[in-house]
Amino acid sequence: MRVSASSVFIPSASVGLRYDDNILFVPEDDPVGPQSDLMLLAVPALRFKINKPNIKLNTGYELRTLTYMDVGDSEESHSKYNAIGHAGDLALVVQTNPGFFVELENATEYRKSTWEEEWYQRYYPTSQVHADSQVKLGVKRGPYRNLYTYIGYQNIWDYKPERDLSFFDRIQHRGLLEFNFRFLPRSGFVVKGMVGQVSYPNPADLSRFSPDQWGQLPSGYGAFFYQGVGGLDSYLTSVLRIKLLGGYAVWDYERSDDYQGFIGEGGLFLDFEQRGQASLGYRRVVDDRIMTNYRLSDVVYLDAWALIARRVKPRLYAAYHIRSYRGINSYGENFLTVEPSVWVKLTRRFSSKLTYSYEGMVSSAGGADVARTRNAVALELLFSF
Repeated sequence: MRVSASSVFIPSASVGLRYDDNILFVPEDDPVGPQSDLMLLAVPALRFKINKPNIKLNTGYELRTLTYMDVGDSEESHSKYNAIGHAGDLALVVQTNPGFFVELENATEYRKSTWEEEWYQRYYPTSQVHADSQVKLGVKRGPYRNLYTYIGYQNIWDYKPERDLSFFDRIQHRGLLEFNFRFLPRSGFVVKGMVGQVSYPNPADLSRFSPDQWGQLPSGYGAFFYQGVGGLDSYLTSVLRIKLLGGYAVWDYERSDDYQGFIGEGGLFLDFEQRGQASLGYRRVVDDRIMTNYRLSDVVYLDAWALIARRVKPRLYAAYHIRSYRGINSYGENFLTVEPSVWVKLTRRFSSKLTYSYEGMVSSAGGADVARTRNAVALELLFSF
């Protein structure tokens, strides 16, 4: 829906059904056992874009709903796991003629859900707000970003509206630096750095919990961290790109385990523009986790897609994670995900997507290996107006 030569509204929606054979991702030997169900997913959305030579704006809103149909083999109703979310984002870039730019970004999401990443959210209903805001000042010159550098500030805020969970509130302040220089048309090097602080403004009041629950609560302690990576990011041919970045990270916690060691990423990337892309890579990252001090992740991944006759787009994504959690609750995880999918354009405004996903995890929490698996199939219809 074009408003003017440089601005456009894009209403869209997706409706789908997803069958999941282990909706709570419980261990295979769980006393109740894995529970299966069919879910209805509906996501209406609206996006607005302005694209001018010196001003670019991209903002949007999504309403995300997930409703359990209670068609599984469990005797209990799954309606208590229904989820709803509101997500909004905004990106504004203002660029002056000499190549200087100012970039503002914000992504905010509200979720009322039980189906989230960590156990206290996955099994117990709770609301949460996640907000990620950034501002960058930099220089961008050349047709291939021959010189691209910026300094910036990032604020990440995790907030729990239910006050009895306020000890999960978390604030992160980050200073950002990136420098890219291409000494040949499409070959060059990259340097990235970050320094910041993580804090929990509402430490847990342990008097409200029994001693056997203390080990399941966040420490309420923050960290100071700094990290940096540098290396090569270059095209070997017109379609083959290589990236090799390595560096060092220090996460200094007020209590318990700290991290000092290697981080980095590397990979090979094929880029055939609109016809297809493929990437095979590895990365090691460290980040703060609410239930422990930090999580160290080693990830090997494959992501490939191709566009056939402008109407069919098969894709394969697979990743293997080795995760180490250290701090008050130390444990490890090996996590495998495989997700093939196919997107089909039906008409100018309608398309469909069929996705199968497998997740398998072995966790060493509690001193013994615990295995979990999940298989899911989803069929979606997507509408764009």
